[in-house]
Amino acid sequence: MTISEMTDDERHTFGALVRAMVGADGSTSLEESGDLQDAAQQLGFDDFWTLIRETAGTDYQAETIQARANSVVRKEAQETIYGVLFGLARTGSIVDREAALLEWLATTWSIKSSTPEDEPT
Repeated sequence: MTISEMTDDERHTFGALVRAMVGADGSTSLEESGDLQDAAQQLGFDDFWTLIRETAGTDYQAETIQARANSVVRKEAQETIYGVLFGLARTGSIVDREAALLEWLATTWSIKSSTPEDEPT
């Protein structure tokens, strides 16, 4: 699934979750930058970076992020979003906030992999 195939709500949730994941440890490593570039290429480079810019200033409080994630109901969108987030988290060391977000999403979206050591389905 590409970003252009996502609904507006799915796209904005995706952008907010990517920003939350990248910002969870307070910095963006070179590896994370590379993973972002890979995700952008896979999902549509221009659409990806436009979306990331558009979601600047989003409320990243857990309750807000969770409410947004709950609104994503299509399994394909959930798996695409989770896969990108999982890829970002497994780069370098995984901080508690990253692991907590992945575990919550895996449970909420019934995605088989709920630990960063596993591969997403």
